[in-house]
Amino acid sequence: MKIGIKNKPISNIKIIPKIETRFGIKNILKILKIANTDIIMLDKEDLLSNINNNVKLFNKLIKKIQILSKNYKFKILDLNGVVFITK
Repeated sequence: MKIGIKNKPISNIKIIPKIETRFGIKNILKILKIANTDIIMLDKEDLLSNINNNVKLFNKLIKKIQILSKNYKFKILDLNGVVFITK
């Protein structure tokens, strides 16, 4: 049994890989297998930046991951911006 914060058992934690590069999309099936999951987080802003704002390639990669998701039955969480707040 794994022990987590304050020595409480960890039994239902799932690692969700975050895909943010062309390389990540290319290797998505390997990533899902290694992470033993059926869900990924897709950071579209980082992906677009990774491919030098090439919108045509971006749309092609998004379509590719959507087709892979349908064919291999994994879910995609879209990351749409992040808000940081200082206190």
